[in-house]
Amino acid sequence: NFLSLPCPAEPTPSRRMELSHLGAAHDGLGSVSLRGEGENQPDEGGANKDVRHGVRQNAGQVALHVVVAALIGLVLRLVLLPEALSARQRATKKGSSGGEVDFLIAFGLSKALSNLVAGQLVGILGRRRTCLLGWSLGLALIPAIAAGALYDNVLALHVAHCLLGIHQGITWATNIVCLMDLLGPGRCGLASGLSNASGYFSSAVAAPVVSSLFEAFGGEKSTLPALVATILAGVLLVAQMVETQPWAIAQDRLSEVVFSPGAAVPASRRTVAQRCASFCGCSGVLPALYDLAGLTVNAATGLVWGSLVIWCQETGGLSTVQIGFVESAHTSAKVVAMVGAGYVADRCIGSRLLVALAMGCLTGGLVLLMLQARAELSWQLLYASSCLIGAGVGSAFPALAAAVAVEAQSAGQRASAYCAYRMWRDAGYALGGLAPRLFGNSAGCGSVKGGGDCRGFQETTLAALVWSSVVTVLAFCALCWKKPRRAVLQAAGSERGDAELTMSEEEYRRLG
Repeated sequence: NFLSLPCPAEPTPSRRMELSHLGAAHDGLGSVSLRGEGENQPDEGGANKDVRHGVRQNAGQVALHVVVAALIGLVLRLVLLPEALSARQRATKKGSSGGEVDFLIAFGLSKALSNLVAGQLVGILGRRRTCLLGWSLGLALIPAIAAGALYDNVLALHVAHCLLGIHQGITWATNIVCLMDLLGPGRCGLASGLSNASGYFSSAVAAPVVSSLFEAFGGEKSTLPALVATILAGVLLVAQMVETQPWAIAQDRLSEVVFSPGAAVPASRRTVAQRCASFCGCSGVLPALYDLAGLTVNAATGLVWGSLVIWCQETGGLSTVQIGFVESAHTSAKVVAMVGAGYVADRCIGSRLLVALAMGCLTGGLVLLMLQARAELSWQLLYASSCLIGAGVGSAFPALAAAVAVEAQSAGQRASAYCAYRMWRDAGYALGGLAPRLFGNSAGCGSVKGGGDCRGFQETTLAALVWSSVVTVLAFCALCWKKPRRAVLQAAGSERGDAELTMSEEEYRRLG
C-alpha cells in the first residue's frame, strides 16, 4: 500500500505510475478516467467502467438529466398552482380559517422525509433505480389528482399532496446527486444550478399557461392531461439513464487526500449521538447553519406560493392570469440567479460568502413584500418584491449545495449529506404552510378588493422577515468561522474508516 496524492492537471511521472496501479488513465487535459478489470464492459446500470468527470465528457447524460429536471419542475407547477388558486374557495366552503395553504404542510413534510430516504437509497439501490422508484410513485399521483378533482374528494387531494412531495423529493434529489457525480469535484454548485434552473424555468414558463387553463376549465382537472403526459415522458427518459455511482467511486479513488474541517473520526468510533447528527445533516456548526438557511429559503418560497397568491386574489383583486404572471416573474428571477450562482459558488467568491449574500437578497425582498402588505396594490412593488425573493432563493440553492458538498469528507458521503440538508430545506414548505395558522388567516380581509387591510398576511410576512434577518446575520458571522483543516490520508484502494490517518494541514505541507 502507498499514499496517493491529489491528481494535478498534468501528472508527474511518479503520479502516472500511481494512476496505473489504480487502474486510471489521464488524457493530459485535466480529465481523468478510471478503468478496471473488464474495461469497456457496461455495468448493471449501463455505465461504462471508463468514466470521466466533466460536462463535455458526459454531455449526453448531463443533457438528459437537465431535461428530466425540467419535467420535475413542470409536474410541480401543474399540481401546486391550481391547488393554490382553488385553496381559498375550498377553505371557505369548509368554514375554516387559516387553512388555505394546508396543502403546503402535507407537501413539505412528505418531501422533506423523502429526501432523507433518498439519501440512503442512492447508496443501497443505486442512483438509477432510486430515480425510477420516484417516477413510479409519480404514476400513483395521477389517479389521486383525478379522484380529488372530479369528485371533490378532500382525502384524495391530501394523498395527492403527499405523493407529490415524495415524487419531488426522491426524483429531484437523485437528479442533482447524479449531476454531482458526472461533473465531478468542485462543480457541485454548478450541478445544483443546472438542475434547479432547468426545473424552475419550465415551471416559470408553465405558470401563465396553467393559470389560463384554470380560469377556462376550473379546478385541478384542467391540468390533468398535461400532468399525465409529463409523468409518462419522465418515466421513459429516466429509463435511458445510466448508473452514475461509478463516477462517485472514481472520484474517491483519485482524490485520496481530502482536507476536511476538524479531525476525521472513523465511522466505527463515532458515538450514537454523532451518528444521528451526521444522519440528520447536523454534524457540525456550519452544516447546521446551512440546514437553517435552507429551511428559511423554502419557508419564503412557501409564502410566495401560498399566502401571496391568496393575498393577490382577495386583497389585490388580481385575476388568475395576472397571478400567474406574478408567479412567473418570481420563478424567472430564481432561474437566472441559479445559473449565475452555480458558476460563482464553484469558481469565484466561494460558497460561504454566496450563502450570506443570497440570504441578504432574500431579506431585502421580504422587506419590500412587507411594505406591499401594508399599502395598496402597487405593481412595481409587487413585482420587485417577488423577483428579489426569487433571486435570493435562486442564489441560495446552488450556494448551499456547494457548501454542503465541501463539508462532506468523500463523494460517497456527499449524497447522504446533501439529501439530509434537503430534508431541512424542504421542511420550510411546511413551515410556510403553518405560518397562516400561527398568525391568522392569510387573507384576513374577507372579500375586500383593491387594497383592503390584511393583518394576517402582514403578520406572516413580518415573522418571515424577522426570521430571515436573524439567519442572514448568522450567515455573515459564519464568514469569520475558521476551523483547522486536517488532511485525511488513506491507503489507495482501502475502505474509508479505520484505515484513515489524519494530520494537520501544516504537517502535510511540511511532509511535501
